[in-house]
Amino acid sequence: MNMAYHRHNNNGGPPMSDPFWFAVALIFSAALAAIALPAIIIGFVAQRYLAPRLHWKMSMLIWLMLSLSGGFILWQNYWHGWSLVNEITNVLILYIAQIKHHQADLAQWDLLSIWKATVPLWLQTILGIGIAGLWFETCSNASTNIAQALRRGERQRQQRAARMQNRARRRTNRPAHIPDEAGGMMVVGIPINDDEEA
Repeated sequence: MNMAYHRHNNNGGPPMSDPFWFAVALIFSAALAAIALPAIIIGFVAQRYLAPRLHWKMSMLIWLMLSLSGGFILWQNYWHGWSLVNEITNVLILYIAQIKHHQADLAQWDLLSIWKATVPLWLQTILGIGIAGLWFETCSNASTNIAQALRRGERQRQQRAARMQNRARRRTNRPAHIPDEAGGMMVVGIPINDDEEA
């Protein structure tokens, strides 16, 4: 690997700037969509619907309970002989075979066999709605918390600047506290009021 390229990636650039990680993320997203696309879509829509209507703690609790119950049912089905892992593997192998043989030519893909293998898997993974909703709720709260922290920091910075400006204004508005001379020299910058001298 070229050292200049390696150094460039370690300079704090975005993590997705490396083509390898971008490809890994793309493959992971495609596999996740092949496995549970309806659960992801329903979880996303439901989270977006509930987010403005409920306090974030209540929404998080609902999604946590749904994800735990859905995960528990999926786990129990797995231990009682339900071969979800085999079905996921078969669907992914089918997609990989189609990509390997026909690549981007979607007209050549055997869409009927892909559809017949994917839909039953989607119906079995529909219990993942709670997991998807919890993921979207967590991501939404993280971005909201970051935005709130930034707004709070900016508000505090503006309040500090206003306090310092008010303090400086008060100091300059009270010239009686400033001596007429310092170190044997006259202090310059004190406003002279003609009314007080008369």
